Amino acid sequence: GGDLSVTVRPKALRDLIDIAPIRVSSGVVGAISNIGSGRQTEVIANLTLPLKRLGVTGGTLKGSVTWKRMRVTDPTDGLRRPLSGSPAVLAELHYAQDLPAWKLNLGVDGFYRGAATDYRPFGNSADGAWTHINLFAEYRPTPAWTLRAEVQNLPAAKVRQINRLYAGPRHVAPLLYVDELNLTNGPLLLVRLRRTFG
Repeated sequence: GGDLSVTVRPKALRDLIDIAPIRVSSGVVGAISNIGSGRQTEVIANLTLPLKRLGVTGGTLKGSVTWKRMRVTDPTDGLRRPLSGSPAVLAELHYAQDLPAWKLNLGVDGFYRGAATDYRPFGNSADGAWTHINLFAEYRPTPAWTLRAEVQNLPAAKVRQINRLYAGPRHVAPLLYVDELNLTNGPLLLVRLRRTFG
């Protein structure tokens, strides 16, 4: 009853939007612009695995991983690079445990986002990889009522961000400074009560 699939998807991209240097009367500024064409290759793996044969009745494991290689021409220095804000790896892992005798569904969801960089004419902002986990419990006393509690963003996701600023266009100007930030988002609690009519 399990399923594993792998998909390879090449793409030819046109009319991509990013930040490019634009010459104005006062000099050069960065502005949203069409930077032309590019190429992208994705490899996507998906797994669905019922755990009954392993002795876990009502348990299901699902996961997906996407590897992405994207290449565009940087409008500032003419070199090949990924599109701004595009991580090379995205992954999810979900485990759900159905307990029909107690009218409960429990589970855990894990998420991973790889490092990504925003490219700008006068500097770049690079975000490190980050992982977070959500826990949930869903109780359905009747077919019409559902109570769901979810704790998100465990154990408090931490993202390292490095910003580089240059005195002018980054391929010719000197580096002014490097700013490193460690950003933290705390856990969140979500409670939802839903009534279905009909």
